[in-house]
Amino acid sequence: APCLVRIDSTGKEHFVCLFPYTASAPKLDSTTGKIYWSETVPDVRWTLKSGSQIRYLDGGVKKTVRSKKMLYNPAFKDGKMASVRYHNDGRTSVDITLGEEVMEYYAPDSLQVVETAWIGEKIYATAISDNGYGIYSIAPGQDWSIELAPQPVKIKDFSSYGNELIFTCDRTGVNELYHFNPTEESLYQKTSTRYGASDFQYSEDGSVLYFSSQTLMGKQMFRTS
Repeated sequence: APCLVRIDSTGKEHFVCLFPYTASAPKLDSTTGKIYWSETVPDVRWTLKSGSQIRYLDGGVKKTVRSKKMLYNPAFKDGKMASVRYHNDGRTSVDITLGEEVMEYYAPDSLQVVETAWIGEKIYATAISDNGYGIYSIAPGQDWSIELAPQPVKIKDFSSYGNELIFTCDRTGVNELYHFNPTEESLYQKTSTRYGASDFQYSEDGSVLYFSSQTLMGKQMFRTS
């Protein structure tokens, strides 16, 4: 079963916790220092029914954010959590949680929201439509806006990096890292790998890029300046 591990400076792996269900990529809340992720939980009786729960690590202990809502893919900014909510009527929304206060932004009828990221007070989201994946934005008191028009590609591992949005995309046929600057409306492909790569993560000072890629020996971790 998938598990979360910590890798120290010598390359040694230390077991942290087990993921018993399908889980999203863990994300750090820099305000609290906690690591969050969402899990899809199958119903104990009905095979076609499932729910979700947002989990986090607090002092090495795995805990659950209690909610009856179907929430996925949390992202954090100054103590606020943005998550994607799936509704029973088929609609999706971006929910912003600050303590007990919840703000809800329903996506237009043609969009299914997948992941979210923050830049300043603005929330960006990837969403699927009949035309493929696109990037959209929403801010308090404003309507949804198209930031990057939908294309017949897949976007995943969506997050913010400074004033840019970074994500993995299969535009060339394999997964590579892309940067999108919504202010300048510029899009850059940042990597070119032999078999594709994913799970990109910059070091704290931005001088090193870590990623995982397929090899003849299986999927392994790499780093490059």
